[in-house]
Amino acid sequence: MVAGGLTLYLVVTALLTVRPPPADDRAVHWVALGFGAFVALLSFTFGAEALTLGDGALDGFPAPLYCLFGAVAAVAAIGDFITLRSSSSKSRRRIARHLWRMCFALSITTASLFLGQAQVFPEAIRHFGLLTVPVIAVLLVMVYWLLRVLWLEPRAAARRAEPMT
Repeated sequence: MVAGGLTLYLVVTALLTVRPPPADDRAVHWVALGFGAFVALLSFTFGAEALTLGDGALDGFPAPLYCLFGAVAAVAAIGDFITLRSSSSKSRRRIARHLWRMCFALSITTASLFLGQAQVFPEAIRHFGLLTVPVIAVLLVMVYWLLRVLWLEPRAAARRAEPMT
């Protein structure tokens, strides 16, 4: 439930980043922010409940996983709040915001399939740890593109803008 709520929140807010509603209709953004805060609170609550149990897990999921989802939801909600409070929207930051939200949602989905449903894959693949490769690949691609959008492209553009002497 937590992973599904977080994935839904990340995808919806990523789409709102790319295709925002009219400027005078910001209620959708505030509702999404409230949902993100709710997911964060629920995640941390389940994490705390899992810590109180003998094996440190709730419904088969360990407490750190709930806390990770809560932290991601909290960071995203704080980012939403900051975005709603500011009037400027730089193109690079909007692209990066969309990118990390979509990629993190994709990594949750990939982990749910390859790691959460490992029993449906052949045993040989499970023993070699190949099911972790798609999950790690999604995260590595996300890091690459975030670095490129936020750091490499602005530097390249600045170098191109410098006059030749």
